[in-house]
Amino acid sequence: MQVHIKFLEPSDLREIVRGWNVVLINDKLDEKKFSRIVFEDPNYEKEGNLVGIQENRFVSYVGAVVREGIKGKDGKGLPKHKDIGYIKCSFSLENYQDTEQQLFHQVLKYIKNKKKKRVMVGEYTGEYFFPGIDERYVNELNFYRDQGFQEIDTNEDLVLDLKDYEPTEYQIGKLKHIGSLGIKIIPYDPKYLDSLRFLVKDLNYPHWFPKGWDINYGKKGNPIIAILNDQVLGWAEFYPTYYVPDSNMGSFGPIAVLKKFRKKGIGSCLLMEALLQMKKRKVPKVYAGWAETPFYLKNRWKIVRKYIVFEKQL
Repeated sequence: MQVHIKFLEPSDLREIVRGWNVVLINDKLDEKKFSRIVFEDPNYEKEGNLVGIQENRFVSYVGAVVREGIKGKDGKGLPKHKDIGYIKCSFSLENYQDTEQQLFHQVLKYIKNKKKKRVMVGEYTGEYFFPGIDERYVNELNFYRDQGFQEIDTNEDLVLDLKDYEPTEYQIGKLKHIGSLGIKIIPYDPKYLDSLRFLVKDLNYPHWFPKGWDINYGKKGNPIIAILNDQVLGWAEFYPTYYVPDSNMGSFGPIAVLKKFRKKGIGSCLLMEALLQMKKRKVPKVYAGWAETPFYLKNRWKIVRKYIVFEKQL
């Protein structure tokens, strides 16, 4: 049966989201979120987003993105990302994977024409749907394997129940330890912006701190910092309301500590303060996605989802 392949348009969102919520049942979304992740990504190009139509109805979607040069239009690319294109999403209605494959090959050609040498599924540091393929999506996992992709990594989502949360002995001990060194955990104040800029430069994480990050910083979110003699040594953010509809959770992260001050427990103390703040606000659970799993497990979080990261040489 003939397949009509077209570029994604805003008018397609209703049918795409309806299909998405039937197929990707662990990642329900609405048109607003889909539009934000696709159309509002500064690296968006229409050639990377294809829709498959059969018998005048939507059956498949493949979305990809590349960064022009190293940093890209979002300013979040690193030198190690220079040769990589990304598949942000690929799915089809049941029995239409042949159509998905046709779209997929056309999108891979688009990525290759952009002089990229590799394509990844997951770990895109811009706006993304998920950091890999949920291991429960067996059909999608097999689809990527059939296209010659190799599994190169895994990522996890973690959750902590806050209803009965109390700081662990480890956290309390670390708070006493850093306190003896003169380090304090406090809410962010704009007077520390210059010192925070120093931390940002040390980290070199443009996906967290793209160009212009410091304009009006602190007016959104709930940043907390670790300071020593007015120098910012560590930083974290938390949100009492997670952005997934009906999740009934808060979220934590990102978190970072100056390289020379790591291994002292500063990160665990920032985490503890954020959790206590959320518990005070009656947040029942807290989520951390695409996280540094050992750090969270040490602080008694539980893994709730696992993603497979794929890569293919072009």
